Amino acid sequence: MRTPDSVTEVVPGSFVVHPPGELHEYENGPARSLLFRVRYGDDMRYHSVAWRGRPGWKQPPEDAAHFATLSSAPAQR
Repeated sequence: MRTPDSVTEVVPGSFVVHPPGELHEYENGPARSLLFRVRYGDDMRYHSVAWRGRPGWKQPPEDAAHFATLSSAPAQR
């Protein structure tokens, strides 16, 4: 699990909780895993910054506009 500040290995039996709005990226490891997502808070939408491994992908304009309103907007990779 990648966040702007760290990378955490998600091992069998573990879970990760993100505060609302925290950017994160989940990537499967060498063993199959199950990702069960529970969204909480008032805003259930997701916003994309980048899609590693997907050449030609472009950030949707509404996501770019969302991140432009934040004080610490992430750079598109």
